[in-house]
Amino acid sequence: MIIKSLRTTPHSIKTTIASSHCTSVTLAVIIVTLMILGPTAPSMNQQTVAGQADPTQPEQQQEYMSSSQLGAAQEAERVAAASEPHYSSNSVSQRLDYAHFVPLTNSPGNQVKLLLNYSSLDPSMTNAPINAVMEVYAANQTLLRTTSFPQPLLLNQSGEIQLATTFEDKSLNNITAMTMLTDGEKVIPISNIIETRLALGQNISDTIENIIGTN
Repeated sequence: MIIKSLRTTPHSIKTTIASSHCTSVTLAVIIVTLMILGPTAPSMNQQTVAGQADPTQPEQQQEYMSSSQLGAAQEAERVAAASEPHYSSNSVSQRLDYAHFVPLTNSPGNQVKLLLNYSSLDPSMTNAPINAVMEVYAANQTLLRTTSFPQPLLLNQSGEIQLATTFEDKSLNNITAMTMLTDGEKVIPISNIIETRLALGQNISDTIENIIGTN
């Protein structure tokens, strides 16, 4: 078997040499063609990768702002900052016009409702966004609920605000409501606080007994 294999080797070598000669000629032709066409075809380094800047494209120039334009922009920022309302704890005065804690006639539950009358003490606060917050406490001073408006109101020179909430707990017979006006975000108090104590079935008005105003 070994002898037979060795005998066939010269023929195989000839075939390999012939094939190698043809391949070399073909490669030489391809190399010459690439050398001729090479400058017109983009190389791998010249191809733009998706998502990357093309280095052959001119860079975008940054927007130039003259000194007068810069001054105008700074002045606009100063005016905008000056127009922002300056909230303080004595910006608004409020008093209670009416309050009740009574059963509802058309639905289950007992309603706590307060009508507040306010006056602005700072003319620069006109049209400033504000909100009103009412905290309702049980007789043992446990906070039961906090009520406010979902969207800010605009402050006028004077006005009336109504706050109301309903409790379905039939064992709740006495509550204390604490009300105040705040900035639009309900963070900064801008008025005095009114404390109103109510028993179930009671309604009160103006500044009579059980209404306490604090600063």
